[in-house]
Amino acid sequence: MDFVFSTCKGAFIGCCTNICMTAGKELYKSKFQIDEKLIEILKGELIIAAKSSLTYSFLNNTLILVLERYCNKEKDFERSLFIKASAAAISTLVVNGIIRNKINWYSLIVDPTVGFFLAMVTTILSEWEEGGRQYISEKFPKTFEAVGNTEIIQVLEDYRIFKYK
Repeated sequence: MDFVFSTCKGAFIGCCTNICMTAGKELYKSKFQIDEKLIEILKGELIIAAKSSLTYSFLNNTLILVLERYCNKEKDFERSLFIKASAAAISTLVVNGIIRNKINWYSLIVDPTVGFFLAMVTTILSEWEEGGRQYISEKFPKTFEAVGNTEIIQVLEDYRIFKYK
């Protein structure tokens, strides 16, 4: 059930994000004039965004599920972190190359790399108590000390994103 919910949620959020970004970009280009051309562009983008988001979300969640089950039986945080980051990068490559048919250096190198590191950061923050804190304190002690002495941690704790102490 978590797999289905997570896949649907990811696809919905991704689709909405793509449409909003396209609408904003096209509205800016047309000096905020809504016309038939804009509507046609958004219709076309809706189909591509839906296919891209669903493919990304399904592939990402499937890779995580399979790799966690067969390659991380001992539930190691660091291994899980790299599984999630790698799944994000692979999913980005598939969507860019197959669904969106974007074959250029940016789509093949930059997008997956950004996806990899964003997945790492979000995993560390969302699983702070389950190993994120320990991972940062061991691998990046100076960063851990610097961030621990700022108001950022307090703000994140206030919004219940994670607990620092």
